[in-house]
Amino acid sequence: MTPSILFAATQHGSFNLIYPLLEKCLQKYDVGYVGVKKIVHDKLLLNRTIESEYDNIDILALNVFDLFLTGTSPTSEIEYNMWKYAKSKGKRSIVVLDSSKYAADRFCKRGIMCVPDIICVADHQVKETLQAIVSEKSIITVTGSPYFDNIDRFKISDTERLYIRAKRGIANKKMIMFCTEYIAKMDEKERYGFDEISILNDLLKYIDMRGKHRFRLAIRLHPNDSKEIYESYMNSMGHDIEWEIIIEDADRKLFQLSDVIVGMTSLILVDAVILGIPSISYQPTNAITKIMEYRSMANIELAVTREELFSFMDNILLYDGFKKSERHMYLYANSVERIMGIIESSVFESNKEACQQG
Repeated sequence: MTPSILFAATQHGSFNLIYPLLEKCLQKYDVGYVGVKKIVHDKLLLNRTIESEYDNIDILALNVFDLFLTGTSPTSEIEYNMWKYAKSKGKRSIVVLDSSKYAADRFCKRGIMCVPDIICVADHQVKETLQAIVSEKSIITVTGSPYFDNIDRFKISDTERLYIRAKRGIANKKMIMFCTEYIAKMDEKERYGFDEISILNDLLKYIDMRGKHRFRLAIRLHPNDSKEIYESYMNSMGHDIEWEIIIEDADRKLFQLSDVIVGMTSLILVDAVILGIPSISYQPTNAITKIMEYRSMANIELAVTREELFSFMDNILLYDGFKKSERHMYLYANSVERIMGIIESSVFESNKEACQQG
């Protein structure tokens, strides 16, 4: 009988990690899916798009699966409950994780720790963070990120970039792209020490000080964010700075028109490095323990004050001080093949145990 694998991802970042593996597994296993993005495929045993991170999954629907491969979430318990279910049934589970952000919250719910059989991580910095949280150190393995390995396919030529910039009326302007998360939407400014509105406020001050005619500001929305927040804020400012909101940019073309990418804690900043775009992580908070760094992932500038932000932006936009660098050594290639090897070993072990019990 063909082994069956259930894939689950309650966050967009997790979906980006598991989807390349799901596609690969469709070629040799029976596959099911539960997740935040809709998948159209007639061969899936289970295909459910969740409406909310707080949805409940029917346990009976899990019975047909031999292996569970999931992302993680600091808020949802869907993946967490799948690992618990797998343990209770003597089945195996695998997690793919690319960031150490809120790592403890991903594996500990209501004070109870639960981990899968294997955790695949993007790099050694994530591994080191998890080792301080997870008692079973041996379950953590560095595989690289299926998502990061695939970013290169979006790269456009310099000629295409110049053509699109001219067509959009920014041939002679510097484009600053701000990538949102959904901190303001979730009213979590107190948790982070900043939100999108406070970041935008500083970006607008920079543009105003350096000359409005020289720049265009693009606000690139996270898939879970709300454009009304930014339309309301920008319109309320009553200024004449050029700005736009970008919602649809799956192929990263508009992303690559930027002269600098400014974000907060999102891994979209790593996308920028891989595509050769200067990027700044701006986290204006005094709570140093809350700061998300990309020490081993990529060469991303970290600014924690407005003065640092302005200095980095001046160096990039006014003085051409940015030097393109190759992706970092810890952004391993062939991570899909690495993780597929782990999946195949897990399926083999599951079949072996089933035969012994039978």
